[in-house]
Amino acid sequence: MKKVMTLVLSAMLSVGLMTGCGGGNNVNSTANKNNASTDSTDSTDSSDKVVLTIFHHMGEEPKRNGLDALATAFTKEHPEVTFDIQSIDYGQYTSILKTKISAGDSPDIIFRRPKSLPELVEAGQIMDLSNEDYVNNMEPAALPSLTIDGKVYGVALDVTAIGVLYNKDVFDKLDLEVPKTEDEYFNCIKVMEDNNIIPIARGYKDAWTAQLEYQADQFQILNDNPDFFGSIARGDKKFSDYPIADTLKRWSKRLEHGNDDIFGTPDSRAVEMVATGEAGMITQGFWSLGSLQSISPDTEFGFFALPVSNDADYTPLLHAFADDGFMISETSKHKEEANEFFAFMMSPEGAKIWTETSGQISYVKDVGVDYPSLAAKDFLSYIQSGNTVGQEDTETFAGQMDATFKENQELFPAVKDTDPVKFIQDLDAEFDAIR
Repeated sequence: MKKVMTLVLSAMLSVGLMTGCGGGNNVNSTANKNNASTDSTDSTDSSDKVVLTIFHHMGEEPKRNGLDALATAFTKEHPEVTFDIQSIDYGQYTSILKTKISAGDSPDIIFRRPKSLPELVEAGQIMDLSNEDYVNNMEPAALPSLTIDGKVYGVALDVTAIGVLYNKDVFDKLDLEVPKTEDEYFNCIKVMEDNNIIPIARGYKDAWTAQLEYQADQFQILNDNPDFFGSIARGDKKFSDYPIADTLKRWSKRLEHGNDDIFGTPDSRAVEMVATGEAGMITQGFWSLGSLQSISPDTEFGFFALPVSNDADYTPLLHAFADDGFMISETSKHKEEANEFFAFMMSPEGAKIWTETSGQISYVKDVGVDYPSLAAKDFLSYIQSGNTVGQEDTETFAGQMDATFKENQELFPAVKDTDPVKFIQDLDAEFDAIR
């Protein structure tokens, strides 16, 4: 990941440093028509009309606005094409999507990276984009998440990461520095608690957010163990062969500090706590920056990798990867129009619309925007220094293995007094049963 991520840097720094935000939060599973792209005064013959259906689970308003802006701009150039953009609850997204596909009613455009839904690619449900010219418009570092068996099955609009977003006003008020070691991190926690500030905001009512705190810690071992997922998937190794119990012990220690009723608190409320200074930090995706800024536009927010060691030679690593990926259904009746929309998204014009509206850091070359926020500068500094890891750069879990792995990440903090070693042994047993 270090090598491929640094390839992105020169292009990003040449256009400066902007805000970031993005997807993954829960939203209602109701269809949200893109009214801006359906102009009733359009004179195009109704028989020539094409409606492209898009399924996504982006929860942050800036990113939803970005997708709407792309659709509106495309329809302005192609009045015969309009969009039916449907927001699906993150927790139900995969099951609803697969149900629609099984019923022969797949959306034309599917939100997610191919590496996160490899079973759809293997089942022949996703269109091969390898020979499309617009694929070359993406930074090379985007491709690992989009490529399966040497073929490209999707596009990615931006790069994101999982780490710690923090309220800089809180840090400045308490004279705190960004922690580089685990001890320094817990010192930040102590100082905040001594000053009646919640140190870590959690919104585990949206259970998927528990995965983020786990991944921000555990995935740092990918730097020295790039075949972590592959070795376990093949049965060559078990979870217990890796220091996963140490990850869970650290997590248990962190769980002692934070807001009350984390399982009754939605992610939106946790983000609000940090935005308003009620809390100092949240372990989240870079995509949440836009929501923080929307709530408190005059507050500065930073971003750092979760410190998990006190070793003298330790450097915290950000879990970074391509984000906001889109795929085209192989069964779509409107492949040509969907492909044209992808070409537009991957153009400098489309990428600029997305970046300036959503606030994400683009994975499209030569966008020509600025990234002035502290958090974006922090993120790009990790890329520049090569201090990133990526779970999708090599083989990843798929199907039931992936689901079981994520379910256990959500389960651990919910079970009190869990023995980490026993928890990992049980996870190994579940994977043995799957194999």
